[in-house]
Amino acid sequence: MRAAGLLRPRTGHYAAEFLSATVLMAVAGGLFRRLGDSWTRTS
Repeated sequence: MRAAGLLRPRTGHYAAEFLSATVLMAVAGGLFRRLGDSWTRTS
């Protein structure tokens, strides 16, 4: 495994995962904020 390079640190990969998770959480938060309590409002 070591000779194949499977144990080397992959900082770029971890940074990309962190960034994508942060962006997804921000988008989800924005959607929840935009929707607000629209499901409980009655016309």
